[in-house]
Amino acid sequence: MSPFDQTFSKGFIIFVRYTHALQALSHALLLAPQNPFVFLQFAETAYTSGDVPLALKMFLVVIDMNDVDALSAPGGISTRAWWGIKLVRK
Repeated sequence: MSPFDQTFSKGFIIFVRYTHALQALSHALLLAPQNPFVFLQFAETAYTSGDVPLALKMFLVVIDMNDVDALSAPGGISTRAWWGIKLVRK
């Protein structure tokens, strides 16, 4: 993933430009499609911007990418994604 795209997305978020931040994160998704943390950032930014269906889709992608065993407790990025799904479902 390009640090340039992540820096741009953080800069846009600071100035409350969520659509621009989503565009920068979509470039990061193209560069690192195997990184679930970028998908999580994309989902959280989509939720903050008010695009609930997109946020739900991306939170579910993060859960699918982590592929946590049903018997083990989720941790880290999976926990954040599950909390995101809970927020979206309200």
